[in-house]
Amino acid sequence: MSVNWRSNFPRFNWDLHSAAGFWFFPILLIWSLSGIYFAFPQLFSILFLLDPADRFTDRWLYGLAELHFGRFNALTKALWAALGIVPGILAFTGTFICCRRVIFKKPSNPYR
Repeated sequence: MSVNWRSNFPRFNWDLHSAAGFWFFPILLIWSLSGIYFAFPQLFSILFLLDPADRFTDRWLYGLAELHFGRFNALTKALWAALGIVPGILAFTGTFICCRRVIFKKPSNPYR
């Protein structure tokens, strides 16, 4: 849940990936769920069956869009823009972790 800034690069990379994934999980979950809504809106059509008047559903989906883009005030817009780097950090550090495991994989003993 924290990053040791003085450790070697592989350990630093692991700490950064773990800490960023832990601390930013709620925001990334919101972005992913709202992104699914934008990519596949037909999946959310079941909500309209539950609310025939469409008032609650319309407000909920509008709020989901506002939350996705951080359209509440200038501060949240700036914060969302700055936090937009988190998925890139997770992608870079995750790729490094995966490649390091593949490249430096210890050979298995076939005689076990």
